[in-house]
Amino acid sequence: MSTHLREITLLFFFLLLVGCAGPKKNTSPKAEPSADSPSLDESRKETGTAGKAEPKKRQLTEEQIRKYLKKDPESADLRFALALRLHKRGELDQAVSEYETATKLNPQMFQAYFNLGMLHLSRKEWAKAYKAFKGGSLVKPKHFHTLMNMALAAVRMKDMKAAQAAYDMAAQANPKDGKPDFFLGRMREVQKKYKAAMRAYEKAIEKGFDSAEMRLRRGLIYMSQKSYDKAFVEFEKAIELDSEAAPAYRQAGAILVHKKEWEKALPHLERAVELEPDKPLTQYNLGICAMNVKKFDIAEKAFQAAFKLDPKNAMAQIGLGVALLYNDKLDAAQQHIRQALKTNRRLWGYLPDHFNPLVDEEKLKSAVILLEELIKVRPRKIFRKNLKILRQRLKKEGR
Repeated sequence: MSTHLREITLLFFFLLLVGCAGPKKNTSPKAEPSADSPSLDESRKETGTAGKAEPKKRQLTEEQIRKYLKKDPESADLRFALALRLHKRGELDQAVSEYETATKLNPQMFQAYFNLGMLHLSRKEWAKAYKAFKGGSLVKPKHFHTLMNMALAAVRMKDMKAAQAAYDMAAQANPKDGKPDFFLGRMREVQKKYKAAMRAYEKAIEKGFDSAEMRLRRGLIYMSQKSYDKAFVEFEKAIELDSEAAPAYRQAGAILVHKKEWEKALPHLERAVELEPDKPLTQYNLGICAMNVKKFDIAEKAFQAAFKLDPKNAMAQIGLGVALLYNDKLDAAQQHIRQALKTNRRLWGYLPDHFNPLVDEEKLKSAVILLEELIKVRPRKIFRKNLKILRQRLKKEGR
């Protein structure tokens, strides 16, 4: 198994609720931003969310804001209110300009720094995002989510020293929260410092933080160390935390296949392909597992999927051929076995083990086809002798 552990990007998504008073006042909005939980979905897009202006007395329209700005162009509150509307409408360049103007007019306007950072994150402008969150941290040095996002931007900039500093500040700001340790662990994985990553994950667990993703990552590190029993425990814990953690089912099933614990592996792999049907290796493992518990319909379907997903996979094709033999689909079986052996002659070694089980199942015609294709690449006497015996038996029984 590859020891490369892929970085999975996680972002915090925030909805900022701010106050906007009349045109002449220049007070910073008092409402604090709220934070959503980080997502475990590896495919979630990195986007920032602009919030809604929530006035103390009345809602200003954009037309009114622009009108008041003509009278008072140095109102930070009005610049910020306009930036929010532009941000929400997707006019991001203009929103950036207004947020930046607001911070220049009022260097203490934390919300402007924060929204500006989120906007830059959404555009993957990591250095600009870092600068914005850094500005916000100077206003609120212990604002947890600002520090976490600042660390994220630093990681994406590959400035691990700055990321480490931001994570440390976040941990100091909220010493009981294990999320900084979790993200620090992920950063250590990016650096391929797996022992340090595990120490960070342990600290996160000690603080009460736990997640399916963290358990999965711990399991993958154990897998890379060939500590399969420890890895299995982590994958099972990930499944307990998230019943749709497809990679955890997949990896746990692979470990059980490796240990030849077919009955235990089958439900894990079935669930894995249900959640992620486009993984050829998982489909192949399911096929192997199903063959060993004599569930040939499942095996056929799994090998068929694996071969369709990866048409160059001769192992999946020969597995499909043999499964078809058990299911009495002789023409298709012969075609797939023949083609697989043409692609890779060394796969003949997969066939002899199925001769006796086919005979025991009274699938004599299937056994004949198996031997016929086997003899074409390995014309051994024992194969020829068994083929002759089978043909005589079929003739005698009138089949």
